[in-house]
Amino acid sequence: MGLEEDRHDEAIAGLYEAALAPERWHAALMQATQQVGADTFHFLTWDRHDATTAFNLYSHEWMAAKVGDYASYYGAIDPRRQLLETLPVGTVLACHRHFSEEAVGRDEFYQDFFIPGGMRYITMARLQDDERRYTLMGLMREVGNRPFDDAELAGAQRVMTHLGRACRLWSDTQQQRAAAAAGAHAAQASGFALFAVDAAGRIAYANTNAERLLAEGGCLVSRGGRIGAASSDADLRLRQLVREVHASGCGISLALSGLRDPADAVLLNIAPLAPSRAGDLAGALVLITARARRQPMRPSARALTETFGLSSAESAVALALCDGKTPDEHAQASGVSVATVRTQLRAVFEKTQTRRQAETVRLLLGMPAENG
Repeated sequence: MGLEEDRHDEAIAGLYEAALAPERWHAALMQATQQVGADTFHFLTWDRHDATTAFNLYSHEWMAAKVGDYASYYGAIDPRRQLLETLPVGTVLACHRHFSEEAVGRDEFYQDFFIPGGMRYITMARLQDDERRYTLMGLMREVGNRPFDDAELAGAQRVMTHLGRACRLWSDTQQQRAAAAAGAHAAQASGFALFAVDAAGRIAYANTNAERLLAEGGCLVSRGGRIGAASSDADLRLRQLVREVHASGCGISLALSGLRDPADAVLLNIAPLAPSRAGDLAGALVLITARARRQPMRPSARALTETFGLSSAESAVALALCDGKTPDEHAQASGVSVATVRTQLRAVFEKTQTRRQAETVRLLLGMPAENG
């Protein structure tokens, strides 16, 4: 009995873990399926308005072939679905308790779809519900197997109760996961290196740009899993600042020169990482953002064309402004008249909806830079 209870607890724990790490859903639901003694599972979201499945996860891939037929026809005549919607959310429905062998024998859904698909008995529950959609979990036994008994149905009810809570947790954290993924993508695309570290500098997270910076070893290195500077003097300063930022809660910036080539300098921003933002980052308390000093921060000519519709000549004028040149200096360097450059500059103002050079430069420098 103790071993059986341990397995049940392990299966339940797996559901909550999957809510925070959705890639684990299949393994967690498979474990719960086995715990109840079912052969297969189907985890889905049903759209009442469109009569379609908005989300599907199966225990076995062959089940996917049947979903199109269900959505196009059989879902509308499924006698289980109408019955399920009369029960409170989270309540397990055992179909063999509502449909006799005689009723199943003359039902089109069972005879033409469910049983030919290899399934015979199902226990299921709505886990979440709103006016348009509901999330459903079905645990099935194949043709030739017996119905679920009372003890197994009680176990299924326990699983469904916890799965419903896990689904709510999953829904509540989806927006946070999406925001985190978008932030990581933006940092990667902009060329920034991101490190999440604890107060002792141990690295809990490093994006691809950060890993590349460590591998190059020109400014930043990893020593025993801790972030450090290649120069011993700078290393002491960096470790001190990480501790200070954690203790004070105030961010600070630091420039590090390249050990082999001063031109390989990086600019660091060290900021406290709130516990609510740290998520599953193994105790990370400080976020370090690193950018190579030589990394271009202005947008590309292509980006200006795609974003604002600037011509190549107009883009050249805009980029010259970003580089600190005056229209006269750009005209001289380009071999065109100042009047031509000023005409192009007026076009830049019009297309970017700015009125002054300083306003234009601020706008353009706020665009993502392109890195090779």
